[in-house]
Amino acid sequence: VLKGDRERFIGAGMDDYISKPIETHELERVLENILKRKYEKFEEKEKINNTHENEPITPSTPKPKENNIIIATESSFLINYLKNTLDFDFKTAMQIIDLNKNLKKDAFNILLIEDDFNSADMETLIKSIKEEFPNTKIFIIGETQYPLSDGIISELNPQEIKTIINSIKR
Repeated sequence: VLKGDRERFIGAGMDDYISKPIETHELERVLENILKRKYEKFEEKEKINNTHENEPITPSTPKPKENNIIIATESSFLINYLKNTLDFDFKTAMQIIDLNKNLKKDAFNILLIEDDFNSADMETLIKSIKEEFPNTKIFIIGETQYPLSDGIISELNPQEIKTIINSIKR
Protein backbone atom coordinates (compact mmCIF):
# COMPACT_ATOMS: atom_id res chain seq x y z
CA VAL A 1 0.00 0.00 0.00
CA LEU A 2 1.41 3.36 -0.97
CA LYS A 3 0.91 6.36 1.27
CA GLY A 4 -1.88 8.55 -0.09
CA ASP A 5 -3.52 5.83 -2.25
CA ARG A 6 -6.84 6.08 -0.41
CA GLU A 7 -7.01 9.87 -0.79
CA ARG A 8 -5.96 9.69 -4.45
CA PHE A 9 -8.62 7.12 -5.37
CA ILE A 10 -11.39 8.79 -3.34
CA GLY A 11 -10.39 12.09 -4.95
CA ALA A 12 -10.69 10.47 -8.39
CA GLY A 13 -14.34 9.63 -7.72
CA MET A 14 -14.35 6.22 -6.02
CA ASP A 15 -16.87 5.79 -3.22
CA ASP A 16 -14.47 3.91 -0.95
CA TYR A 17 -11.13 2.13 -0.93
CA ILE A 18 -9.84 -1.16 0.48
CA SER A 19 -6.16 -1.95 0.30
CA LYS A 20 -4.68 -5.38 -0.28
CA PRO A 21 -4.53 -7.75 1.42
CA ILE A 22 -8.26 -7.38 1.83
CA GLU A 23 -9.41 -7.87 5.39
CA THR A 24 -12.86 -9.38 5.85
CA HIS A 25 -14.08 -6.70 8.25
CA GLU A 26 -13.11 -3.94 5.77
CA LEU A 27 -14.96 -5.65 2.92
CA GLU A 28 -18.00 -6.17 5.16
CA ARG A 29 -17.90 -2.47 6.12
CA VAL A 30 -17.92 -1.36 2.48
CA LEU A 31 -20.65 -3.84 1.49
CA GLU A 32 -22.75 -2.72 4.45
CA ASN A 33 -22.33 0.91 3.36
CA ILE A 34 -23.44 -0.02 -0.15
CA LEU A 35 -26.49 -1.85 1.18
CA LYS A 36 -27.35 1.19 3.31
CA ARG A 37 -26.88 3.32 0.19
CA LYS A 38 -24.51 5.50 2.19
CA TYR A 39 -22.56 6.52 -0.90
CA GLU A 40 -25.65 7.60 -2.84
CA LYS A 41 -26.73 9.83 0.05
CA PHE A 42 -23.27 11.39 0.07
CA GLU A 43 -23.53 12.13 -3.66
CA GLU A 44 -26.95 13.77 -3.22
CA LYS A 45 -25.65 15.82 -0.26
CA GLU A 46 -22.66 16.95 -2.35
CA LYS A 47 -25.00 18.05 -5.17
CA ILE A 48 -27.03 20.15 -2.71
CA ASN A 49 -23.91 21.61 -1.06
CA ASN A 50 -22.41 22.52 -4.43
CA THR A 51 -25.56 24.33 -5.61
CA HIS A 52 -25.14 28.09 -5.83
CA GLU A 53 -27.54 30.25 -3.81
CA ASN A 54 -29.14 31.83 -6.88
CA GLU A 55 -29.59 28.55 -8.74
CA PRO A 56 -32.84 26.65 -8.19
CA ILE A 57 -32.48 23.13 -6.86
CA THR A 58 -33.80 20.82 -9.52
CA PRO A 59 -34.88 17.29 -8.72
CA SER A 60 -32.33 14.68 -9.67
CA THR A 61 -32.96 12.37 -12.59
CA PRO A 62 -34.88 9.28 -11.47
CA LYS A 63 -32.63 6.31 -10.92
CA PRO A 64 -33.00 3.54 -13.50
CA LYS A 65 -34.93 0.53 -12.30
CA GLU A 66 -33.58 -2.13 -14.65
CA ASN A 67 -30.33 -3.91 -13.83
CA ASN A 68 -28.20 -4.64 -16.88
CA ILE A 69 -25.37 -7.04 -16.04
CA ILE A 70 -22.57 -7.44 -18.58
CA ILE A 71 -19.47 -9.61 -18.47
CA ALA A 72 -16.74 -8.47 -20.84
CA THR A 73 -14.06 -11.05 -21.55
CA GLU A 74 -12.38 -12.60 -24.55
CA SER A 75 -12.46 -16.00 -22.86
CA SER A 76 -15.30 -18.30 -23.91
CA PHE A 77 -14.17 -20.61 -21.09
CA LEU A 78 -14.81 -17.87 -18.53
CA ILE A 79 -18.20 -17.05 -20.06
CA ASN A 80 -19.28 -20.71 -19.93
CA TYR A 81 -17.96 -21.09 -16.39
CA LEU A 82 -19.95 -18.07 -15.18
CA LYS A 83 -23.10 -19.14 -17.08
CA ASN A 84 -22.94 -22.49 -15.29
CA THR A 85 -22.22 -21.10 -11.81
CA LEU A 86 -24.16 -17.83 -11.52
CA ASP A 87 -27.90 -17.86 -10.97
CA PHE A 88 -28.77 -14.63 -12.76
CA ASP A 89 -28.92 -13.57 -16.40
CA PHE A 90 -26.17 -11.48 -17.90
CA LYS A 91 -25.03 -10.32 -21.30
CA THR A 92 -21.58 -11.03 -22.68
CA ALA A 93 -19.17 -8.91 -24.67
CA MET A 94 -16.13 -10.42 -26.33
CA GLN A 95 -15.18 -7.20 -28.15
CA ILE A 96 -15.48 -3.51 -27.38
CA ILE A 97 -18.16 -3.10 -30.07
CA ASP A 98 -20.27 -5.74 -28.23
CA LEU A 99 -19.74 -3.84 -25.01
CA ASN A 100 -21.07 -0.62 -26.55
CA LYS A 101 -24.13 -2.46 -27.87
CA ASN A 102 -24.90 -4.03 -24.47
CA LEU A 103 -24.56 -0.94 -22.25
CA LYS A 104 -27.83 0.97 -21.79
CA LYS A 105 -28.30 4.62 -20.89
CA ASP A 106 -31.69 3.97 -19.28
CA ALA A 107 -30.54 1.08 -17.06
CA PHE A 108 -28.29 0.56 -14.07
CA ASN A 109 -25.32 -1.17 -15.72
CA ILE A 110 -23.13 -3.56 -13.76
CA LEU A 111 -20.04 -4.32 -15.80
CA LEU A 112 -17.53 -7.04 -14.91
CA ILE A 113 -14.66 -6.50 -17.32
CA GLU A 114 -11.54 -8.58 -17.65
CA ASP A 115 -8.32 -6.62 -17.18
CA ASP A 116 -6.64 -5.87 -20.52
CA PHE A 117 -9.95 -6.46 -22.36
CA ASN A 118 -9.19 -6.35 -26.12
CA SER A 119 -5.75 -4.96 -25.21
CA ALA A 120 -7.45 -1.65 -24.52
CA ASP A 121 -6.07 1.18 -22.41
CA MET A 122 -8.24 0.31 -19.43
CA GLU A 123 -8.17 3.75 -17.79
CA THR A 124 -9.35 5.41 -21.01
CA LEU A 125 -11.98 2.73 -21.63
CA ILE A 126 -13.37 2.98 -18.09
CA LYS A 127 -13.43 6.78 -18.26
CA SER A 128 -15.31 6.78 -21.59
CA ILE A 129 -17.85 4.24 -20.29
CA LYS A 130 -18.46 6.26 -17.10
CA GLU A 131 -18.92 9.45 -19.14
CA GLU A 132 -21.32 7.95 -21.67
CA PHE A 133 -23.14 5.64 -19.24
CA PRO A 134 -23.02 7.35 -15.81
CA ASN A 135 -25.31 4.72 -14.22
CA THR A 136 -22.57 2.10 -14.50
CA LYS A 137 -20.60 0.27 -11.81
CA ILE A 138 -17.41 -1.29 -13.18
CA PHE A 139 -15.56 -4.15 -11.53
CA ILE A 140 -12.26 -5.38 -12.95
CA ILE A 141 -11.76 -9.14 -13.23
CA GLY A 142 -8.07 -9.29 -12.38
CA GLU A 143 -5.55 -7.76 -10.02
CA THR A 144 -5.41 -4.11 -11.11
CA GLN A 145 -7.55 -1.38 -9.54
CA TYR A 146 -8.06 1.56 -11.88
CA PRO A 147 -8.94 5.04 -10.54
CA LEU A 148 -12.50 5.14 -11.93
CA SER A 149 -13.34 1.45 -11.45
CA ASP A 150 -15.59 0.52 -8.55
CA GLY A 151 -13.65 -2.53 -7.41
CA ILE A 152 -11.83 -5.67 -8.43
CA ILE A 153 -12.69 -9.35 -8.54
CA SER A 154 -9.40 -11.13 -8.10
CA GLU A 155 -10.82 -14.61 -7.45
CA LEU A 156 -13.47 -16.24 -9.64
CA ASN A 157 -15.42 -17.47 -6.65
CA PRO A 158 -19.09 -17.60 -7.78
CA GLN A 159 -20.38 -16.82 -4.27
CA GLU A 160 -18.16 -13.73 -4.06
CA ILE A 161 -19.35 -12.55 -7.48
CA LYS A 162 -23.00 -13.12 -6.49
CA THR A 163 -22.48 -11.17 -3.26
CA ILE A 164 -20.95 -8.24 -5.11
CA ILE A 165 -23.69 -8.19 -7.77
CA ASN A 166 -26.53 -8.55 -5.26
CA SER A 167 -25.12 -5.82 -3.02
CA ILE A 168 -25.16 -3.23 -5.82
CA LYS A 169 -28.31 -4.24 -7.72
CA ARG A 170 -31.03 -1.62 -7.58
